[in-house]
Amino acid sequence: MEVAFSILLDTPAYNLARRYQLQISQKFHTFEAISLEPHATIKYAFLTDNLEKIEQYFDEVAQSTKPFSIDIEGISSFEENNVIILKIAKSEILKTLHFKVLKDLKQKFSVIPAQYEGTDFRFHITLAYKDISSDTFKQIMEFLKNEKPKLKISITKLGLWVKSEPTKQWILYKIDNLGYPTRSNE
Repeated sequence: MEVAFSILLDTPAYNLARRYQLQISQKFHTFEAISLEPHATIKYAFLTDNLEKIEQYFDEVAQSTKPFSIDIEGISSFEENNVIILKIAKSEILKTLHFKVLKDLKQKFSVIPAQYEGTDFRFHITLAYKDISSDTFKQIMEFLKNEKPKLKISITKLGLWVKSEPTKQWILYKIDNLGYPTRSNE
């Protein structure tokens, strides 16, 4: 199965992302992004055959990470892939967390960083992707050109995502609060 790690958004950021996702979905008939909970990826998908060990590591990361804040600084894109995003401002805390997870997963589980991970990783919240043609991408960017959202986000939770058979759909499998031990019955 595949797994991925993310930070989960506070209520104002979640609502902002959902508003844009719904507007885009309704106006341009896109459905991929709106089918996932808004989040910002820390570690892209990787394969595992031992979810229990990954969960234990995920719990360790959450417990050892204190809550922090980041900023949304507008709408942007990964034009080469027709992806529209809420841009997250550079954050040393987020960058450090990303590199810690990459390093630990490589050492503990032999997981190699994905193509866009590492020094050039751009933290973001996806608004639209996959089911967008180049023409639709341009139309959406034109539609959003005057939007300049700015928002401080309080990050207090990590999310562990799982994609497994038979649905091959991503689900938010587990949520951990930052800085707190996970109880064994959770």
